Amino acid sequence: MELTSTPSRTEHLQSSVQDTPSGQWPTSTRLFESGKLEHRKELLGAKLGKTLPEKTQAHWLSDILPPTKLTRDDINGVYKRVVQDGIYCPVSKTWRELRKPPKTDPRHETKVYQPLVPIFNAILDAVPPALAPQKLIYKQKPYTPPTDGRPDDRTKPDANFVRITSSTANATSIDKISWINIREIQEFKKDGTRADLEEIIKQIIWHLHMPLDTDLRRWCVYGSTIINNNMRGYRMSREGVVVSQEVDITEAGSAFSCRICHPDRVRKRVPPWDRPQNHP
Repeated sequence: MELTSTPSRTEHLQSSVQDTPSGQWPTSTRLFESGKLEHRKELLGAKLGKTLPEKTQAHWLSDILPPTKLTRDDINGVYKRVVQDGIYCPVSKTWRELRKPPKTDPRHETKVYQPLVPIFNAILDAVPPALAPQKLIYKQKPYTPPTDGRPDDRTKPDANFVRITSSTANATSIDKISWINIREIQEFKKDGTRADLEEIIKQIIWHLHMPLDTDLRRWCVYGSTIINNNMRGYRMSREGVVVSQEVDITEAGSAFSCRICHPDRVRKRVPPWDRPQNHP
């Protein structure tokens, strides 16, 4: 599965819904309901095709993600606070907890990316409470799949952005967290062969499909991958999948902070234009 780039343009781009695959959701077929796990994965991949449309970072923030109360000044304020608190140094382009860029760190990826936990949570905490419709925390290393899934599916994302509730606020892992409370799903990979990199795309696609399969009221799910230093966003909806351009998490501290600010605004179910008034 490959990515197809969207040329950078100054004019307003149309909604990605118009240029993504549409048709019967693959989980509604008889094979998906009764087939083995590997067959279901193959079916999902075949439905989405061999390429995924890539959107510019500006288009991703303005049109792919749902509307938000956060203005550009608010996001700049989050970045300034992160810098003032010593979380990120724009001069050396380093994060306090991430002294070496992941691609040059010789350790295993589970050790390399573990420092993202305090970094991500510091960025989320820097968002003014009045502008965040829901409070999120970032968790890594689930040892069991989130609840609500199929019994034969041992899906374990590398990390999740989780909505804080009475059951998740004090959780030490995401072992018992429902897919309903997961706002963004993440996979990361350091180095690896081309086959490894293709596999991480397949993994994030499968993880994104799970909440849609679990809750048919849910319209779309967001995710991200971090490969070496580069973070890429994903959105899977009932119409298909689109991806964002990559952001270097060490070189582009401001853009990276901007991207992390946005999971708090993801609504879990109906699309914005179909949402009834006061819908959660």
